[in-house]
Amino acid sequence: MIPTTLSLVVPAAFIHASWNILLKRVQGGLSFLWFVDILQSLVFAPWIAWVIYRENPALGVVEWFFIVGSAIMPLCTSPIISFFNVVTGEVTFP
Repeated sequence: MIPTTLSLVVPAAFIHASWNILLKRVQGGLSFLWFVDILQSLVFAPWIAWVIYRENPALGVVEWFFIVGSAIMPLCTSPIISFFNVVTGEVTFP
């Protein structure tokens, strides 16, 4: 594996594992998931704005649709996951 790839995959695995442990310990439910999703969007927004400013890409309607959709999608999937947990009694999300 290329060192650059490894330097991205290993921290991502640790972040993912830490997220799962934290979510299981706090048992915050849907409100906690929404809080983290909104916080995540706010944290990454300046970086995304900087990249758009710096690179000055030609962004059309389709590109903006996917940019905004990727920020909104986690907020829509959290209630669906919670509903599925209630209906089936299973844990699909820690």
